[in-house]
Amino acid sequence: MKTRKIFLASLLLTITVSVFAQATTPKRPNTFKAIEQMSDIHPLYTPYVDVCLWPPFPLTNVDSTGICLYTLAFIVDDQFATGANPCWGGYSNLDLTWYQDQVAGLRDNGGEVIVSFGGASGFPLAFVAANENELKDAYKAVIDAYDLQSIDFDIEGMFVAHPTSIELRSKAMKLLQDEYSDLQISLTLPVMPWGLTGDGINVVTSAVNHDVNLSVVNLMAMDYGGPGDMGDNAISAMEATFGQLKTIYQSAGIPKPDSLIWRMIGVTPMIGQNDVIEEVFYLDDAEDVRDFAFDKKIGRIAMWSANRDRQCENSWDPLYICSHIEQEDFQFSYIFQQNGTISYCDIAQQLNQTASTLYSSYIYPNPAHGYVIISDCNGAGVTITGIEGLVVKELKVTGNNFYLDISNFSPGSYLLFINKNGKINYEKMVVF
Repeated sequence: MKTRKIFLASLLLTITVSVFAQATTPKRPNTFKAIEQMSDIHPLYTPYVDVCLWPPFPLTNVDSTGICLYTLAFIVDDQFATGANPCWGGYSNLDLTWYQDQVAGLRDNGGEVIVSFGGASGFPLAFVAANENELKDAYKAVIDAYDLQSIDFDIEGMFVAHPTSIELRSKAMKLLQDEYSDLQISLTLPVMPWGLTGDGINVVTSAVNHDVNLSVVNLMAMDYGGPGDMGDNAISAMEATFGQLKTIYQSAGIPKPDSLIWRMIGVTPMIGQNDVIEEVFYLDDAEDVRDFAFDKKIGRIAMWSANRDRQCENSWDPLYICSHIEQEDFQFSYIFQQNGTISYCDIAQQLNQTASTLYSSYIYPNPAHGYVIISDCNGAGVTITGIEGLVVKELKVTGNNFYLDISNFSPGSYLLFINKNGKINYEKMVVF
């Protein structure tokens, strides 16, 4: 073990100047990135909103709903334009100015949005784009228009089994993360009680093989095709998908610890009456799913949809505007946000107060035991010292999610100096 000291004074001066510059940059702190790095994470609640319905669902009613993070659905191709042209729901008049006032109002209240591409209707951009660069540019137009930090791809119907669009999407996702290093990407896929379908496994495998850093694999826990306990089915689907994801990453030579696999899992039930008449997701099913999600510390709980989280006024009301069961307004959201789900607003508020600590963050979990992941630092040199300045390890990061074994580190505090592209970033790591 080496015992030389590094020049902490000059390094810390460089770090202080760098962090000050970053802290004064008028950019929103990336709360998604911070949550990803939390070691004791609980599920993030992010219900879907169908933004193509009228009247528009109000995102700014944070006080009455408690919801400050939504997944907006869905961006697909404008079929009346040439090439891959994003719009909402396939409607040419719902262009990338749509819902901008709602998004701005939500952010003024401390909230945020994820935008989802795909869905059950229309043509995905990946189906019409000529190549991965055109597809990347179409996605980029949406990311830039809404200043997004997290995006979702809802892949279903014939497109979950369409090899060409799957391959093209994976390549474009990689290009996006090369350009937006902190961009979170989730895949939302059909599921059965025994896990992802074979087609869904292929979608995830394609993304992993193209070195896409997936934050969440979100399960559409709905429309299985017959009667059954919907809460139990959702839990079984999560358990089965855990094993499938573990195998996918092991086969790709990127083994992940169980805690990180669980954090990659999201679940999205269709509340109340499902499209399949025998399937109904009741309030007590929501409690069961929430408790399981909390216990396993999965990454995300969502639902289809916030528009539907209310009791119908009439028995003939369409399924897309209400749940068709007895409930209070936003009662499912209340249940899903109890017992430990993360409040995005609370974390965002904390980060706004200490934004300078966020932009230099590259490791998680922290505090750590046994291992840490060094993310988004491919090719960087890392020097680890004790607090007293003695070098205990030097290494070079390979890959975007580098697994570092610290099982032989004694409990205590360490300093990591990460030299990335000629700039030195500083991290404090606590080992217990």
